Amino acid sequence: MSKSPIAEELEGFVLENVVSVEQLEILLLVSSGQDRVWTADAVARELRSSPRSAARWLEDLRSRRLVAVATEAGAYRYDPITDGLRALVESLRQLYGSRRVTVIDLIFDKSRMKLQIFADAFRIREDR
Repeated sequence: MSKSPIAEELEGFVLENVVSVEQLEILLLVSSGQDRVWTADAVARELRSSPRSAARWLEDLRSRRLVAVATEAGAYRYDPITDGLRALVESLRQLYGSRRVTVIDLIFDKSRMKLQIFADAFRIREDR
């Protein structure tokens, strides 16, 4: 059983698919208007980010099958591959709206854990 106050399935989705807060906010933005087509420039303007970073995260979300390339060049639309993913994104939107710090902590705890594992790989250990 999960020790997190987040439902286990949603926690798993975040741990598996959410790499950064910026990526999360882009996902929530593009999923807010499901019929809208988003370019990296439009996302960057809306979130006050860089177009280059927005483009990278949009492509990442495409590789995770949460957005699809739209008919326009360089544009994406929200289109999760399954209804289950769509429901998880909606649950994440609600949770982020009401418990933002909880979600951010989960993202950063995962990042810290990966960094620690990486650092531990280079730690010189004394054989006993």
